[in-house]
Amino acid sequence: MTTLILNEFKCYAETNESGDDSPYFVFFVGDPTSPKSASLIRIRQSHWDNDVAKGDLFKPGASVAPVTSSSFVLCALMEEDDNADFVPENGAFANVRKSMREQFDAYAASGSSAATTLATKLIPKFGDALNEYCTNDDLVAVVHIPMNIDLVAHGSFAFRGDGAHYKAWFRKA
Repeated sequence: MTTLILNEFKCYAETNESGDDSPYFVFFVGDPTSPKSASLIRIRQSHWDNDVAKGDLFKPGASVAPVTSSSFVLCALMEEDDNADFVPENGAFANVRKSMREQFDAYAASGSSAATTLATKLIPKFGDALNEYCTNDDLVAVVHIPMNIDLVAHGSFAFRGDGAHYKAWFRKA
């Protein structure tokens, strides 16, 4: 088993709101071969708060979760407005985790466990769940990060929405 790492990210365009951005990442990680294993993880560093502007590159090297080649990973880039809506201690985070676990387990149990099939079905569900339980933060975009590829060779994953454009690079260690 290896660990998924958020290696770095760069802001190419900020959201449509005034001031610098305050991005954070919310990951949904599960394994279709092990139902009930799904988790929700947030990656945010305090020095990103109101301090991310066009051209900025950050190298957090943050551990996301243990993964295998069969793991299923979705990553949402959020933009915080006042206080982060999704922190592990609050109800919004718990509601998104519960909603996504139910969706993931249902699709995995039905035999729809191919990563591309799951991604097609669950990317919009993840976005819907995040938007439903947001009070003030904005969803930029959700991407699928396949675990059965060489992430370094793949290059960046693009997040576009709400006027923003970010790219993130991941690796496994």
